[in-house]
Amino acid sequence: MRQGIASGALLATICLWGASALAQESPADVARRGLIVQAEAAAAAGDHAQAVQLAERAARLRVTPTIQYFLAREHLALGHPVEALGYSGACARAAEADVSLRNRDGVLQACRAIATESEARVGRVTVRVASPPPQGLVVRVQQVELPATLHDVPYPVLPGVVLVEASAPGHLPFRREVQVAASQTEPVEVRLEAEPAAVEPAPVVAPPVVLPPTVPASPPVDAAPRGASVGPWIVAGSGVVALALGGVFFGLASSERSERIAACDVNGLNCSPEALTHDRRYEGYLTATNVALAVGAAAVLGGATWFIVDRLTHRGEGRATLRWGVSPLAGGLTLGLGGRF
Repeated sequence: MRQGIASGALLATICLWGASALAQESPADVARRGLIVQAEAAAAAGDHAQAVQLAERAARLRVTPTIQYFLAREHLALGHPVEALGYSGACARAAEADVSLRNRDGVLQACRAIATESEARVGRVTVRVASPPPQGLVVRVQQVELPATLHDVPYPVLPGVVLVEASAPGHLPFRREVQVAASQTEPVEVRLEAEPAAVEPAPVVAPPVVLPPTVPASPPVDAAPRGASVGPWIVAGSGVVALALGGVFFGLASSERSERIAACDVNGLNCSPEALTHDRRYEGYLTATNVALAVGAAAVLGGATWFIVDRLTHRGEGRATLRWGVSPLAGGLTLGLGGRF
């Protein structure tokens, strides 16, 4: 039965397009008619999505009850009962209002038939909002904003789980999911709770700081009189070590000299090859002896001088005497240092 109504309505549509073609058409009307022809061809080929796209473009140029019927039929074929219900309802209202519409009864019957079939495939939710609503309230059904004029009005949706959300400044967000069956209406009460007032943290009071009792500063203590510095002893000791090294080098030089004499004849002319080596060693040890004696004597004299000056600057802290001497020996020399400090 629905196929017969649809075929009759389609025949009426074609008749209307033919009748409009008899009058003089504007370029926009010619383009619109071409879109309608392409939409009908797409629908006949089973490409309902392309048919909807072409018909919507034609409707933007000029909408008629027959175009609305065509869109309702194609959306229903795509499984869009909510869209089919909207176009079929608009088609029926427009056909009822236009008494001059050709084949008006056939178009009206076809639109009402699709509306009845679509009604059986959709469910509805009724969003109820307390009066007066919060300032800035926004309600969304399936993530689509619901105008305030549709509050408390059954709103068509696809059967299944339907998400209802609401928000308003200064309120906690509202979210609820409801199960909606075909041909059934589910009410949803939107209640927004005010956000809790922000609690300012109590100021942190630092505990009082207890300072320790003030202890009077002790009077400065005079440093004990210092004795003689150790510097002179270090310098003089270094000189003694250098003099001792000089004695060692002198002994080595004397030994090399004796070896040199033994390597030659009585006249000192015919010498073995080792005599030249002994000569070089003798000269080296003799040079080292002179340097060590000079450095040692300078260090000992400098240390003694430093010691005497230091003691004179600390007169009354004790008397000191210093004695030193150098004594030659058969194999070298000896250095002595003594005194009272």
